[in-house]
Amino acid sequence: MTRPRGSSAGSEESAATAREQELGSMYDYLAKIILLGPSGSGKSCLLHRFVKNEWRVLSSQTIGVEFASKIIKVGTGARRKRIKLQLWDTAGTERFRSVSRSYYRGAAGAILVYDITSHGSFRGLQPFLNDARALASPNLSLLLVGNKLDLASESLIDTSMPPPTPSSVSSNSTITAGGFASSYSTTNTQTTTRGRDYAGSISAGSVQKATYAPDGREISSSEATRWASTQGISVVTEASALNGDGVDEIFARLARIILTKIELGDIDPDDPMSGIQYGDSSSWNNASDGGSIKSSMTGATVDDGGIPGLRRRRKGKHRTQNWGGLLSPPLQRHRAWIPASSPFADRPVTMVPRTVIPIDRNWLFKQADKQDGDEFRPVSQFPTNIHLDLMHHNIISDPFIGKNENDVQWVGEAQWTYKTTFASPEVSNGAKAVLAFDGLDTFATVILNGNTILQTDSMFIPERVDVTDNLSRNGENELVITFDSAYLRGWKRVEQYPEHVWSCWNGDASRLAVRKAQYHWGWDWGPSLLTCGPWRPINLEIYKSRLTDLHTTIDIDESLKRATVIAHATTEGSDATHVRVGVSLNGKEVASETVPASNTASVNFHISNPELWYPIRYGKQPLYTIKATLIANGTPVDAMVKKIGLRRLRLVEHALKDQSGTSFFFEVNNIPIFCGGSNWIPADNFIPRISPKRYRDWVKLVADGNQFMIRVWGGGLYEEAAFYEACDEMGILVWHDFMFGCGNYPVWPELLKSIEREARVNVTRLRHHPSIVIWAGNNEDYQLAEQERLGYDPKDMNQDNWLKSKFPARYIYEKVLADVCRDLIPDVPYHYGSPWGGKDTTDPTAGDIHQWNVWHGSQEKYQNFDKLVGRFVSEFGMEAFPSVKTIDAYLPQGKADPDRYPQSSTIDFHNKAAGHERRLALYLVENMRYGPDPLEQYVYSTQLMQAECLASAYRLWKREWKGPGREYCGGALVWQINDCWPVTSWAICDYYLRPKHAYYTVKREMAPISIGMTRREHQCPKDKYTRVYIDTKIEIEIWGSNLMLEDLTVDCLVKAWDVETGEETFSETVASSIVLSSNRSTEIHAMDVPVSTRKAGLESRTVVASYLFQDGKQIARYVNWPEPLKYLHLQKPKHLTAELSSDGKSIAVRAEVPVKGVAVECEEENVTFDDNLVDIVPGEVVYIGVKGASQSTVITTRYLNMLS
Repeated sequence: MTRPRGSSAGSEESAATAREQELGSMYDYLAKIILLGPSGSGKSCLLHRFVKNEWRVLSSQTIGVEFASKIIKVGTGARRKRIKLQLWDTAGTERFRSVSRSYYRGAAGAILVYDITSHGSFRGLQPFLNDARALASPNLSLLLVGNKLDLASESLIDTSMPPPTPSSVSSNSTITAGGFASSYSTTNTQTTTRGRDYAGSISAGSVQKATYAPDGREISSSEATRWASTQGISVVTEASALNGDGVDEIFARLARIILTKIELGDIDPDDPMSGIQYGDSSSWNNASDGGSIKSSMTGATVDDGGIPGLRRRRKGKHRTQNWGGLLSPPLQRHRAWIPASSPFADRPVTMVPRTVIPIDRNWLFKQADKQDGDEFRPVSQFPTNIHLDLMHHNIISDPFIGKNENDVQWVGEAQWTYKTTFASPEVSNGAKAVLAFDGLDTFATVILNGNTILQTDSMFIPERVDVTDNLSRNGENELVITFDSAYLRGWKRVEQYPEHVWSCWNGDASRLAVRKAQYHWGWDWGPSLLTCGPWRPINLEIYKSRLTDLHTTIDIDESLKRATVIAHATTEGSDATHVRVGVSLNGKEVASETVPASNTASVNFHISNPELWYPIRYGKQPLYTIKATLIANGTPVDAMVKKIGLRRLRLVEHALKDQSGTSFFFEVNNIPIFCGGSNWIPADNFIPRISPKRYRDWVKLVADGNQFMIRVWGGGLYEEAAFYEACDEMGILVWHDFMFGCGNYPVWPELLKSIEREARVNVTRLRHHPSIVIWAGNNEDYQLAEQERLGYDPKDMNQDNWLKSKFPARYIYEKVLADVCRDLIPDVPYHYGSPWGGKDTTDPTAGDIHQWNVWHGSQEKYQNFDKLVGRFVSEFGMEAFPSVKTIDAYLPQGKADPDRYPQSSTIDFHNKAAGHERRLALYLVENMRYGPDPLEQYVYSTQLMQAECLASAYRLWKREWKGPGREYCGGALVWQINDCWPVTSWAICDYYLRPKHAYYTVKREMAPISIGMTRREHQCPKDKYTRVYIDTKIEIEIWGSNLMLEDLTVDCLVKAWDVETGEETFSETVASSIVLSSNRSTEIHAMDVPVSTRKAGLESRTVVASYLFQDGKQIARYVNWPEPLKYLHLQKPKHLTAELSSDGKSIAVRAEVPVKGVAVECEEENVTFDDNLVDIVPGEVVYIGVKGASQSTVITTRYLNMLS
């Protein structure tokens, strides 16, 4: 038995002091907070001001991270809590970003800091925000802080939150270095430094400017607030690290937000990824603060900062929580990022689990096969391709200008070498180093430190190489990649297999032997530019275990009330013990589960009343976040995040009423969708320069144009993530081809294996996107087999026969790709090709068709599209010139170029379609009066022709969407939405995202409510012999299309005018209170063209307009003209006006006579229109929305027969 020890007054005082210090270090919760933002924004100074209440003089650039902690009190009375903020100050300099990003993991809060005197600082915030949301806690709390308020010329008041609750400042602060930064610790009694001398401090009352900004503030508080609102950041404030204004409130406010989330149950401190831990408050009593906490000594015993025997309270069933690398300094070493003079260059550092190091710096390139040698030059960007780099150094001219394409063909037949160096990271025992190549284009030999580690022959397959034993142990690593000519290698392969029938449309046969974007060989809308290079990122990964894939199987019952989501996490490595899978929506966790790790760990989630993902216009597009965290003995070592949409999908192919064949349409969440939309080709010949914003802008054009679907065409590529993410977010359905187009592809065994790898890796990469609703095996390959008479027999189901036939590619589409889709995406329809279905590829009664008998084929009149319908028309189109601004951009001398006329050799060079001169002339001369001069009017004429053609197709085919059992046409996808270079093509928006007039007519036809009309000529001869006594009657048919989900009751008004006099000749409501049933087209009325005298030929000069009114409000309008338009004696208006409204948001267009195709135009690049190419009739005003206009903006008009 231990004898009690007596105590003196001195010992009691000492014990009391020790107890006081112990209590002062205790807290209820520990929260991990990161400070992030561009270099120079003052993050380190803000942290120092908060922790020490001093101004940090001569603050140097942070390398990696710095770490500090401070306890603050939040709340009052019984709700008062002590929160220890564990603060991580991360480097803002780009070259340290990959280091500092590793510290974001598991952060509960983030303070996004910018400099209010620097636009560049503010513009640089987005990458930091993106990284934080990707890597930190799912319930991350965010604050946006503008620093250097002392330099502003005016004071600002933050009104985004109520007045702050005062918070106490702890008497004990600790600062510890992490990463490659210096380290030091401080208390309220003394200062000690380690690693480097602290530069000194001044008091808050001292007057000293830390930076010099002669122009003061550059970012207003309102601008910051607007940006924050678009990013979902609710709290915006400003502060000064120099004088301390607003600094304490930043951290106090963030602590209050986090505490509120804990109290509401939004954050579970037991969750290893929450960024929160329970503290030690169970062993102290803070009654003086107005509350009491009962002592609880249950839970695991842990060491708390050197206080022996201190026991931490744990919630739940005695759980032991270990954040591991989330709150411990996750240090890593990479000599390429550490200056040689740094005192930390030789310091041993612990490796971070699954470190990803971008190999994106110091890249050089040269021509490898140049006879007299070549010098290495810096690349233009990374990732990159050879044409971009050669243009950057003015070795070649821009191939998009003039005829420069011809002058750069040598590039595609040369060999090119890229190289870089990088430092070796520390690779701990049992870990591996892997070089991950996301995309090499195409025939690449990769050499690391003199050893060949990889050879590739596919642009579409990412590669991973274990280089653990290849890395330099004590120096730089040299990575060299040499690219061979895909064009020449392709021809060598053709010669290797002479028995194969090398047949293709567009490009040449060498492309069929190479797994590379087929449009690089040139197409009938694009140039021949055979690129090569590292076209997607290259990273070095260090890990013992990692997540290799995360995907979900989703089942939604027919009632849409219950969803089962099975998350599958696939892992590599043997160290992981558990996988935690969480599901969240809008930042709030819906469910989570932790299971033992295995090669594939699966977790089932059952969600009642799920928030479903809908196509645009039919509902919202909520995206659930699925996050898998790989855990090794309590320490998170890797994480993967995917966003998914819950939707019930069907491709409906059922028997139809009153017509033969089967339907072909998509049903999402039990809603049949008429898929009006567009085809998509790659948006540039040089993919690495397409920014995420440009992808988003293209998809937004589709969405704003009332389109539902976009088809990723098979001659392009599996697109960048930004494209699919934009489709997910905007509700655009994606039809996705595999990358085979217009050819008879070979099937030697090694190629088949490569194709299967390509399919598996890309389907795996993309299968989480809810927007992708169908995969198709190819573009027009079955059609080529039919037309080239390759002996394709759809009835022969013997797979061995397919391989021996002249059309062996059938094995790819019906066996290889079909098996991949069955294995990986059994819930997504797979279609053997496009077009495909029925007895052949032109069968209009089943599957999809490509309707090219307008323009190609039999060159039918576009007014006859109703006779050219199919169950789903996945291609059709009409050419038109691009904007005159686009033409001026590609002419070498712009507006002064001598070739600035439609038939010039340069403009002709920028149209790759065979026979385009004859076909453009045919459709123009059939339909309208036109001339080649001036260029502006000729361009207008081609765009009017295209607009009339495509609108006719959409109008007539949508008429065939007649409701359940009568879905005679389920969709129409125009060829095409976009261009890959400035060109005359079928695109409805040109390379620079400038809409042609057809974009607007398609937009009107695909509006939720529209009205359609057509004219029919009926001839009734007196007897079967006569050619004289024939009664001719011209009738108009009127229908309404309602793509909404509720019935509408409408009235239909019909008016008519004499096109020559402008006189109104008819006005009558022809149908009253007619019901337009939901999601279908409804016939409204048929009548003779209203004329005053029959058999007088007046029908050919009568313009008829029809209108739909609901409750007295006009909701749809269409003007029908006698055709062909060239026969009309159109009058020139004397009073055609296009008047800008006083607020600059709309243009009012009116005229005193009927005017066909009024286009509003403006030279200002920033002025855009919501509509265009409108038909004007007397007595009406048509309003066109406009953006970017001011009262000084000059708006002009153009119309049919304007110059006649």
